[in-house]
Amino acid sequence: MRLAFAVAAHLQTEILLVDEVLAVGDTEFQKKCLGKLGDVTSQGRTVLFVSHNMGAVRNLCDKGIVLDGGRVDVIGNVDECIEAYYRSIGALGRSDAGGSDAHSDTRSVFGPVMINDGAQRDSVSQSEGFEVSTSIKLDSRPEGFTIYCQLEDMHGRVICRLRAESNHLDYVRDGNGHAGRYPVKVAFPPLWLNPGLYAVEFKADFSGSFTSRQMASSDKHPIDVVGEHSVADRSSRVDAILNPQVNWSLSNPAIGNGASS
Repeated sequence: MRLAFAVAAHLQTEILLVDEVLAVGDTEFQKKCLGKLGDVTSQGRTVLFVSHNMGAVRNLCDKGIVLDGGRVDVIGNVDECIEAYYRSIGALGRSDAGGSDAHSDTRSVFGPVMINDGAQRDSVSQSEGFEVSTSIKLDSRPEGFTIYCQLEDMHGRVICRLRAESNHLDYVRDGNGHAGRYPVKVAFPPLWLNPGLYAVEFKADFSGSFTSRQMASSDKHPIDVVGEHSVADRSSRVDAILNPQVNWSLSNPAIGNGASS
């Protein structure tokens, strides 16, 4: 595979078809492959890159094609195709706790989930904060309720699960209690997540006679985190969840007190 890639990459062809070349070799080889493919595209040549590595697809490609059973399922912007692929394999499935669909109606407890008020695509930088918002429908004032906001990666691992009690919300402090939809917003600081696709959802736990459903959930909404990837752990072959930018230093050893130079 190394030899075949080396030969193909150095031929001056108009179109280069690369099929799962990142499935073999160590991290250094994969890095060299991506670097060479970037050079090829910068020369105005076309690369058809076949891979299940969505991080590499996102970094290398502008457009995407999702195949299902040998047929074209989705074609278009690479971010849309990555989201469609994750949904097709169940990585962004709907919540199973009775949530709404993507275009919530007035009967749903939760409204649509939006990233940064829907002002842009659901893409955020790993080094920037972002806001997640929705609305919650209250038919009357319950004795109490708790709202959760949960962030997961594509493997279903919980990154964080935030909670707010109703007595800590403006809804109660302001003496409100009438029926209606109340906006809910959570402001996240920069999380320095490793680039990839994540999902966020809201949950509500009601007490009292507010509703026959004691629990309610929104749909899981995708968040595409962009930025610099960390190097995979060679022992586990799994990327870390966090990838903060840090400053390294290696100081000279202290001379004296028995230390030898």
